[in-house]
Amino acid sequence: MYRNLLFTERYRMVKGLNDSYSVVLSPKEHPSTEKEIKSVTEYLKPEYAYKLSTVSLEDFMDAMIQYLSEYYTLVYERFRRRYLEFRKVE
Repeated sequence: MYRNLLFTERYRMVKGLNDSYSVVLSPKEHPSTEKEIKSVTEYLKPEYAYKLSTVSLEDFMDAMIQYLSEYYTLVYERFRRRYLEFRKVE
């Protein structure tokens, strides 16, 4: 995650952008995503800590389905059914 954040910041500088963000996509119930984000942000200066965050795959898929045209929503719906709609194996 830290290397991706550095890469994003470098890309921002090279392209002359005002700001940048690194967003980690992971399943909502992934056991360590939040812990991993904290393990990086706690060592960043306050002015950089906001640049790294997480979005759940489920929320991302729902947003894409809600806001994209029907052509694309079909792809995201298939992805969601295939990879995100499963039950926990006991």
